[in-house]
Amino acid sequence: MPSSGPLDALPLWGLFLAILLLILLSVEGGYRLGKYRRSRSEEEKEAPVGAMVGVTLGLLAFMLAFTFGLADARFDTRRQVLLDEANAIGTTYLRAGMLPARCEDIRTLLRDYVDVRLEAVRSGNVTAGIHPPIGAPARPAVDAGRRPRRAPPHVDCGRALRPVTQ
Repeated sequence: MPSSGPLDALPLWGLFLAILLLILLSVEGGYRLGKYRRSRSEEEKEAPVGAMVGVTLGLLAFMLAFTFGLADARFDTRRQVLLDEANAIGTTYLRAGMLPARCEDIRTLLRDYVDVRLEAVRSGNVTAGIHPPIGAPARPAVDAGRRPRRAPPHVDCGRALRPVTQ
């Protein structure tokens, strides 16, 4: 059962306005406090701009490093998912050859799946490519007039069974 907190009753736009008002009041209060302290102090008439610039650049460098780290992790994850899918398709294709019946039908279905998947990726919309719109004619898995494609004769099964990453 979800608990109801004090901010749950406040609409999102109200929360935005409250935070914005709090930030503006904090900035104004800091400005007035700094102006008051500067007028009372005779020692420091010039603000430490060098330190503020250094801190700001350090924060910017940290944010850039964090952003690039996240982008790199996402890229590596995406590449690993792609390799896992390719390995799974290749392994399934090879294991389909060990089935006593309907070996070529299963391999034809796998080739059709790869064709549909590549077509979806090239079009830029993977979801629409894999799941056709409602009412669209279904693409037959195996055409009656088409002869199933054979694997090329130069396929080395030992090499195909090794992971792609090695």
